[in-house]
Amino acid sequence: FIPTLKTLIGDSNLTRGIVGLTLPFAVPVYPKKIDGVETTVIGRSSPKSWLEDATAEGLAPQRDWQTADVTMTGPYDLIATSKGLLPSHFDSAKKSEKEARVFVVGSSTMVNEQVLGPPNAALFLNLVDWMVLDPKLLAMRNRGAGEAPFAPDLADGTRNGIKLGLTIGVPAL
Repeated sequence: FIPTLKTLIGDSNLTRGIVGLTLPFAVPVYPKKIDGVETTVIGRSSPKSWLEDATAEGLAPQRDWQTADVTMTGPYDLIATSKGLLPSHFDSAKKSEKEARVFVVGSSTMVNEQVLGPPNAALFLNLVDWMVLDPKLLAMRNRGAGEAPFAPDLADGTRNGIKLGLTIGVPAL
């Protein structure tokens, strides 16, 4: 119930270098298509994800996962951004005068102090910089965000060989 996004979608200053984002009790977001508004999904669950009913049985921590009937139905969009001339919620004939920016995360606890590690903090601060249209701050912050993991499609033997080479080979040299 606490998905960890290994990588974010896209190679912008908003997402570059951020790995291991934690989204406790996340729900999918379903962005609407609106003329004149550019919507981008930047976080998505894996294809091995599924949705659970918000019932006591579905969310029981003592649930027997060995016998649980789970059907993988993912991926699901979990984080999305939108920018453009957004329509008014109260009067659909009116639009914002200048470009507006909005982001939606499917977990309100992304910035909770219990899960606010470096990846979550970096993404949140990047999103704030993106909303205030400050690309210079956005470009600076990503430097210490984290290291990218090995490619997920890398063979186990190759991955272990690289790890062994970096752990033993480099110090031996």
